[in-house]
Amino acid sequence: TDKTDEINLQENLQILRLAFKDNIIAYFASTQDMIGSLYYYDLNTGNNVKILSDYDDFVVGHLFVENNKIIYVLFDTKSSNPKFYIYLYDINTKDTKSITEGSNYDYGFAASGNKIAYSSAPFGVCYDKIIIQNIDNGEKIETTPPDIGPILDMKDNKILYSDCSKTNFDGNWKHYHLYDTITGEATPLFYGGENNKEDNVNSANVVGLYSWLNKGVIGDDVVFISENVNADTIIAYDQN
Repeated sequence: TDKTDEINLQENLQILRLAFKDNIIAYFASTQDMIGSLYYYDLNTGNNVKILSDYDDFVVGHLFVENNKIIYVLFDTKSSNPKFYIYLYDINTKDTKSITEGSNYDYGFAASGNKIAYSSAPFGVCYDKIIIQNIDNGEKIETTPPDIGPILDMKDNKILYSDCSKTNFDGNWKHYHLYDTITGEATPLFYGGENNKEDNVNSANVVGLYSWLNKGVIGDDVVFISENVNADTIIAYDQN
């Protein structure tokens, strides 16, 4: 039977970003004064746990839940050498660790199982490679599919990313690739609709670059991409 449950995560807080997997809801939230933190809610126990100290000046990035671990990007502007880092919080051990070197660019990453994939942009415009990292042992593999841009999603051996062409840049972010890490095949995807709503974007600056990009998710033999950044219309690509 259809059933809807309402969960009150936090009183008087704005949810900035949310990820949901199995019984865990992880979310960045902030007060009206932009004092923010990171929490998770366990659907099985009802426990609501703060896992990150309060920040009054920060930018959050992507957020994933995999195998009872919360993986997230954070940029702390108060640091003497502020950079973006990808962090991993283990719900079982309650330990937090950085699993990447600092970057001047927002890490565009996605997670699947015990692996994360993120695009690297050390110089100039766009990105130069995708790094696939095993979060258990730190082992890394680098790959260079065409027109690498921000990564939107990862599922098993497939990576979906927005194109960032150094020679033919699409400012509307309507070009994509679906990359197979095993075969090396990169399949171009494109949505040619004209209704790209660049104005009235429903995002706060604190949530960073990825709230200004169209959304994309890899499903079972289908890739879903939003028509615009507000994700009020969805386009589906059949992979068969």
